[in-house]
This record gives sequence, structure tokens and C-alpha cells, in this order.
Amino acid sequence: MASSGTLTGAVQSLGKGPFRPMTKITLAWISTAGGAVNQLAVDGNGNAIYVSGELLRVVFVPGTPTPTTGYGVQLTDQNGMDVLAGQGASISSGAPSHICPGVKVYDGTTASERPIAIDDQLTLVVSAAGASKQGSVVLYLR
Repeated sequence: MASSGTLTGAVQSLGKGPFRPMTKITLAWISTAGGAVNQLAVDGNGNAIYVSGELLRVVFVPGTPTPTTGYGVQLTDQNGMDVLAGQGASISSGAPSHICPGVKVYDGTTASERPIAIDDQLTLVVSAAGASKQGSVVLYLR
């Protein structure tokens, strides 16, 4: 799929020392006239952002102009896997929302979820956002 839309990323280390090793990555996007974004995550200088850690939380922040309600977001790794595990589908644009994506783990009797491990470059894919709409996807990793 060809690149489309505009994407600018920023990486911020939230932790100081071994007890707060969090990283926050903000991906600000602008959709095309067709309402889509399909871009490798890059910083303000155009350098690809390498994402490494466990994805604990993802926040979707509508911008101005506001995306169409029900727009979708995927974050795909270089294998084409959506690291949001499908939880970025049908996002409300009325207010910020968040998810805690994970992989289901079963021990035979109990089901739980484990954060998704990432060590890759990611591509942001936004669909059905409306023409020239804006928003941000904020990743929290440890």
C-alpha cells in the first residue's frame, strides 16, 4: 500500500531511573482527501521511530477538524501484524479514548492478557477519518 496522509512523531522518556522506565510516543496525523493515513512512524526530522518495549496503553485524541466518528486505527509492525490487536476499530471522535491492547493467554482454566511486546518500526494506518481531519495516537511503553 502506498504512503498517504501526514504523520509526525515525538518520543519522550517519562521515567527517571530504573523504577520509572516509561516511554511516551505521540503520533500526530492528518488524513488525505480520502480520509486515510498510511505512514511509517517518523519523528519531526523524518527519521523512522524504532519502537521497543511492552505496549501498555494507547490513547486516541481527536484533533481539529475532528475525525468522523467510527474511524479506524491500526499500528502495523514490519510483519504486517496490528499491534493494537484490532482494538483500534470504530473510534469515537467526541472525546479522547484509550485501550490497553494485549494478547490473550490461557493456562487451561483462567484467561488473562499480556501486553504486546514490540521491537520494530511501526506504520500508522487510519481509515474512514474524513477528508483532511486530524488526530493523535499516543503510545505508552515500558
